[in-house]
Amino acid sequence: MLWVVDMPFDLALRYHAGIVTRVQARGSGLSDRAIVHRVATGRWQRIHPGVYATFSGPVSRQAQLWAAVLYAGAGAVLSHETAAELQRLLDKPAPLIHLTIPAARRVAPQEGLKIHTSRHVPAYQRFPPGVLPQTLAEDTILDLIDQAETVDEVCALISRAFGRRLTSEGTLRAVMRPRKRLRWRSDVDALVTEAARGTHSLLEYHYDRDVEGAHGLPRSARQAPYTKPDGSKGFRDRLYQEYGVLVELDGASAHPEENRWADRERDNHAATLRMQTLRFGWKHVRHQACGTAAMTAIVLINRGWRGSPKQCTPQCPVGAGSGLALAAGQAPEDKAEDQDWYQPAEAAAVGVADVAERVANDDRRDDAGDDDACHRHAARAAHTGGAYRCGRHARPRLALRQVGEQLA
Repeated sequence: MLWVVDMPFDLALRYHAGIVTRVQARGSGLSDRAIVHRVATGRWQRIHPGVYATFSGPVSRQAQLWAAVLYAGAGAVLSHETAAELQRLLDKPAPLIHLTIPAARRVAPQEGLKIHTSRHVPAYQRFPPGVLPQTLAEDTILDLIDQAETVDEVCALISRAFGRRLTSEGTLRAVMRPRKRLRWRSDVDALVTEAARGTHSLLEYHYDRDVEGAHGLPRSARQAPYTKPDGSKGFRDRLYQEYGVLVELDGASAHPEENRWADRERDNHAATLRMQTLRFGWKHVRHQACGTAAMTAIVLINRGWRGSPKQCTPQCPVGAGSGLALAAGQAPEDKAEDQDWYQPAEAAAVGVADVAERVANDDRRDDAGDDDACHRHAARAAHTGGAYRCGRHARPRLALRQVGEQLA
């Protein structure tokens, strides 16, 4: 395979989106005067010093990237945000085209280009014809981590890379080892472990740590596979298989408005399997973690969980009998459509411990064969339109919006 700057003129036209260097043009027999004439008459366009588009009209993104690589010369590769764009790690092009060259080389700055140097870039890499030279996905991830300003940015990068299956734990760790000056190393170590276990977004990471882990909820299955009604495969964000509870975590970017119908279809399909879906967003996980944990705990208890949540701090309302009121009251202001998610108000007065105790009492009555309890459960089932089998009786578990009135 030829290095891109060594490619003959005719092949460069074919593989480099119509972009050539002065050296390639002269190698085809064109004189400097002929090149200048083509630019002057508008047949060619000068993109960077010594780099030309052999056509008039708009210059495509692909052509811009080839022009940047050819200008930077031997050993240059697209990197950072630009490599992330090509590798689907980022969804939008960055304003600047980022390139990395070997540390021993120097390239004059150009408008629209950001030149980096690195000791980790080989001086002479080879790529198949037509493939834009770029850093490996693992190097791209680590380059962006090096310039990240917060741990949340680092978490988002790693979880997105694993979620889009751009890397694996072993490969990423192998590329990390030679980088002695990697920023956020201890955080990266922990985040890579979590991502390899199935944490594929920043929102999922915070749910696992701040909602589930911090409050002692049972461990859920991550990215649990399932079969859709049309036979295709899908994944549930979090699944409490034993209790028939799903948790879907809806980040705004991952779940735009046009995807809401698909979310509803997924929830409806889960209902046909007698599974209950909880759907949380950024506000619920990041700013109302305690309230979210309390709500999840109530649903799990209703579905048969015999454990109890724990307080993440002495001030945490979970497990304290004060219910959801405190957690809801402490939540920061947000968009109007999110402000009523802890309704109705009477449900907030019922603590997690109260729910657990009363559900357990119901179960004990069931096991004793209390006929009155059977009639009561049947009446509840008729009222709520659903049933859940516990012991010898089919009866509805306590829906959150009915807790206040049914357990009074």
